[in-house]
Amino acid sequence: MLALLATSTHGDPGVPGFAIDAHPRMFNEFVTVTVVNATRARGGVQHLSIVNSRGELMMNLQPLVSNIGGNQELTIETDTWPRGMYLVLGAERGNTGIVKLLKVQ
Repeated sequence: MLALLATSTHGDPGVPGFAIDAHPRMFNEFVTVTVVNATRARGGVQHLSIVNSRGELMMNLQPLVSNIGGNQELTIETDTWPRGMYLVLGAERGNTGIVKLLKVQ
């Protein structure tokens, strides 16, 4: 799990800040992005997206984040994406984070 604020530990919703994760890291038809503490992510995240290895935007995830507490899972269909490396990018108030993914088929 990628914590975007130093005060966030292991995605504990009781801790200020938020975190993102994605699984499976090696995927085929779908990937699930988890946003921990979505209420803070909705108000404070400046950027949340998936890009390919050329930096081209595959999906802007920011509009999909609901204003709810706790964890939120966003399942993305990827069956039409070509094989290769993808990055989940997140940014908030000068903090940035990347989760690396690999489409194998």
